Amino acid sequence: MLPLNGSYMNRWIVDSFPDICLVDTHLGKTFVFGNTKKQKIVIIDNETVLNSDKFLPDYLIEPDNIYITKVNFFKTDDINEIKFCFFDIMEDIFALNHVKVQDAIKLIMPDDSAYSFLSLNRSVQEHRQILVNHLSKLQLLENSFVTYHRSNRKIKHLKKPNFDWYKNNFLPPDRVYNNFGEIPCTTNFLNYFIIKKEMQTSICLSAETDMRRFYPCEKSFLPLFTARIPIILSSKNHVAIMKNEGFDFFDDIVDNSYDQHRKRVDRIISAVDRNYDLLKRGIKLEGSLYKRCKKNFMHLKYDFFQKQLNDLKKLLEEKIL
Repeated sequence: MLPLNGSYMNRWIVDSFPDICLVDTHLGKTFVFGNTKKQKIVIIDNETVLNSDKFLPDYLIEPDNIYITKVNFFKTDDINEIKFCFFDIMEDIFALNHVKVQDAIKLIMPDDSAYSFLSLNRSVQEHRQILVNHLSKLQLLENSFVTYHRSNRKIKHLKKPNFDWYKNNFLPPDRVYNNFGEIPCTTNFLNYFIIKKEMQTSICLSAETDMRRFYPCEKSFLPLFTARIPIILSSKNHVAIMKNEGFDFFDDIVDNSYDQHRKRVDRIISAVDRNYDLLKRGIKLEGSLYKRCKKNFMHLKYDFFQKQLNDLKKLLEEKIL
């Protein structure tokens, strides 16, 4: 399967529904595949397209259009909107199912636990500043691999990755503009392999970009792709929702009660405080613990992936005329 406009999901949609017209708003542009006189599935990848221009082409505002959004976008109930928050990560799972088995296995090889935990925080955001400051206050930076934006590298013991992918701001990392060998993939997908090799640990402490609503991106899925224990900081009940999707969040090892706090600052502080001992010493993945991490990976690759495709297909079938 070849991506369409930088997206495996786009290709899957047009292959599954050949009688529709696909419109993709990626990078603030409108990409059209098919006859605009047919019913349209519009991928809302850039909401400004539908907000900034009063002179939109008619095919973008027709009443029978189906809009696939990643978070709830429209404020009225009379719009054919399908919220599919896993759209971006599905690009990576498509690639995972295309790579050779011997390459996929590299993602689940045991780590040597060189660091007690990993926390990659590239962009400057208030909640990530809170996280890094608190980790520093509790002296959890020295034995871990924690990064933050270069403007904050005066904080002692922050790591300074020297990878081109960490510095590149030109290509969207969640669209298929790269390659793993001969397999088209996202930059995020390539990063999983680099992180697995260069940042050996058993725990990923990840702070999502959006902590207001459930919108899981590569930060939530990094520990699942690399067979590690996840501690995910995001919206309230984020962990609970991911567990409902069939993933193991290691409640017997990780105190996930932070997930229930209403305020994001409380979720951040609580996650670190309640899991201080685990973050301080790390943990060796072996025996049944390692098998559970591999099980998360296999669930991601097969059952979760197929369920998302089946659920989206059913929702589209209900709305296609």
